[in-house]
Amino acid sequence: MKKLLLTIFLCLVCTTSAFSKNKKEIALENCADESFINYEDESFKKTMGSSRGVIVSTWGKLKRGEELLNQGYALNEKVDKAAKAYEGKQVPEEVLMGWYNMRNRARNYIIAGYNHYGLYADDIVKKTSINKKTKNEEYANFLINCEKLHNETPYGFELKWGNK
Repeated sequence: MKKLLLTIFLCLVCTTSAFSKNKKEIALENCADESFINYEDESFKKTMGSSRGVIVSTWGKLKRGEELLNQGYALNEKVDKAAKAYEGKQVPEEVLMGWYNMRNRARNYIIAGYNHYGLYADDIVKKTSINKKTKNEEYANFLINCEKLHNETPYGFELKWGNK
């Protein structure tokens, strides 16, 4: 019985230490997370809303964010179907204006959806694994920049970012 308990204990210790992160990895991830969460691309924001919201929407789902995005996509589909009905025909000016207004409403829903994700980016980023996050090039660039900072002053970097 003692041998069995000792074996189980050793297995648990080995597996938890194999999956635990060292101070450097924790500090790098904390730095990249905070840099990513505080970043906003102003040119992107004008056209599509929160750029970090676009990215984190692929990492986790929020009910309200999905509702807004789906409303926008549904309106776009509605316009596309209506346009197919007029294929090869003259489209009246009022119909074109209606489509234009509907596309604008769709765009506003989509922007609101991504902005909603942007508001909750902090929570989603913390819950997402580093492997999933680094598959995104923009996040990976933040991690690389943090690694460069770590190489300049490793001790200070780990003190600053290790406990966040």
